[in-house]
Amino acid sequence: MKVNVLIVLLLLAAMGYSQSPAGPTSAEMSKQLVEAYRSGDLDSAEKIGIAALALAIETKGKGSSEAAASYSNLGIVYKDKESYSKASENFEQAILIYENLGQKIELAAIYQLLGVVEFRDRHEKRSESAYLKALELLDEQFGSDNKESLDAALSLANLYGFQKKYEESDKLYIRAYRAVKKNFTETDKWMEKIQDSRTCSQVYMPMSSREKNEKRFNSDFESIFGKPKNAEDVVNGKALSLPAPYYPAEFRARRIAGVVVIGIEIDTDGNVAKTRVICGHPALGKTSEAAARKAK
Repeated sequence: MKVNVLIVLLLLAAMGYSQSPAGPTSAEMSKQLVEAYRSGDLDSAEKIGIAALALAIETKGKGSSEAAASYSNLGIVYKDKESYSKASENFEQAILIYENLGQKIELAAIYQLLGVVEFRDRHEKRSESAYLKALELLDEQFGSDNKESLDAALSLANLYGFQKKYEESDKLYIRAYRAVKKNFTETDKWMEKIQDSRTCSQVYMPMSSREKNEKRFNSDFESIFGKPKNAEDVVNGKALSLPAPYYPAEFRARRIAGVVVIGIEIDTDGNVAKTRVICGHPALGKTSEAAARKAK
């Protein structure tokens, strides 16, 4: 579940609580918060979120679902402001309330968000624990191979890839593919999303490990989808020319660096027909993609 979708859902769920005698209604605050968040005015969103939380506690109580939604929304704002400790504090308050209320789907969503901020705050163990809890809750609610857990599965797979736990990471990618097989078609956008996620999580895998890893993974993949029907039509080759991307001086000054993965489609003449940025620093994506278009 994407954060920008989640905040709207939570706000809409919170719009039923009361009006403070001297202030705006919760519905008005919710609208203002959504508008500020979507426009990128996070300082205003923070102020509105704090006021909305106070109103929810005043009118419905600290243990209410409305208060939980307000804690969640404020946590999302702090996440985007990169105030990760504050984000975690608010998500943990929401978790306590949702646990007491038995609202497990909402609880799973907040655990996913907590996983994000803990990872960004370099608390990898806490991040792993949060993602595992989200998966546990979603499996409990929706059964095995459910589509609702796809985002959490990919997030945890990325974390394991970052930690170079590639076998554990691949188990989650296979889980995700099983969910796609059960709930979607083989042309669904999730197929590409899973593939992209796996590509990015294994950027730093040693070449010496790749052959063995791919053999194991392909065996598991084919047990779900079978062997590719057009496998015999694939032509192998190697690049004749790979131009280096332009590295602007301003990026160097800001110490922007890292790996950018570019997906390409090649025509029968060996020319690049299509490119797209799969992952990497957004600032480097444009120049990297421009270089990839010139490859042969």
